[in-house]
Amino acid sequence: MESPGKQEQPHETTNKKKKALLVGAIAAVILIGVGVVVFAGVCGTGNCSGRGTTNQAVQASPTGTTPEQTLQDEPSSKPSPKPSPKPSLRPTLQPSLEPIAADVVASPPPSNPPVVQIVFAPSSAPSWDPTPEPTTTPFDELFCPAQRYAAWSSLEASMNDLARGLGYTECSWNIPFTAYVEYYSWDFLTVDEQGAASTIGFSQESWDCWQNHYEDYEWSDLLPAGVQSCFEDLGWDVSSWNETTVEPASEAKMFDELTPAEQAAAECICYPKTLWDAETL
Repeated sequence: MESPGKQEQPHETTNKKKKALLVGAIAAVILIGVGVVVFAGVCGTGNCSGRGTTNQAVQASPTGTTPEQTLQDEPSSKPSPKPSPKPSLRPTLQPSLEPIAADVVASPPPSNPPVVQIVFAPSSAPSWDPTPEPTTTPFDELFCPAQRYAAWSSLEASMNDLARGLGYTECSWNIPFTAYVEYYSWDFLTVDEQGAASTIGFSQESWDCWQNHYEDYEWSDLLPAGVQSCFEDLGWDVSSWNETTVEPASEAKMFDELTPAEQAAAECICYPKTLWDAETL
């Protein structure tokens, strides 16, 4: 038979284990409680999650709006959210939309070819020969016989006879435009008159200019003769030439009263100052 002291030893060991387990459970509960309290404190300061931050921002705003709404409605002195360090979306490697090809409209070719200006450096000698002198000029002493506008008394007897053959007298010779023969162009002279005029030194061109001054021409004949523009500068046109309208004002002017253009036009049809003003020889 075992002693009573030895029988109670296993029972006491079991009680000690139970106490140790109880103390451990209490400690675990305390640690869990402390963790819950700490976690609740951290969440209360807004550092536990994004949702807590948003809720805190909503509660802190007097209008109850989010920071994003605040940025959209009214600008603040500095943005509340921090910028993201990186873009949320990566750029695509290819464009999402294909480019639209524009309609190509071909421009018409230029109406005129481009003008190309060629600049030559000056040469030491002229590249072209000078223009020769004109063969005939209306207002030229060599073109008109000089003896025609010499006084009757200064002419030789043979020249007086030739002038009489053209119908001149001393008076009509010395006063221009008083002899009837001067109102006819070369083509309307008789054969004898043409012969006498040729002996004096006239040709068809010089007679029609210096003697007749183209007054026997039709208006359409003045253009081939190269003098129509001269008459136009003096104010003539087809109506006044055909006497259906009044003659131009230049007919009533003395030579010095003509404009420079009119004086040049008068000389073009063999009217120097002495003839235009009908000065007596």
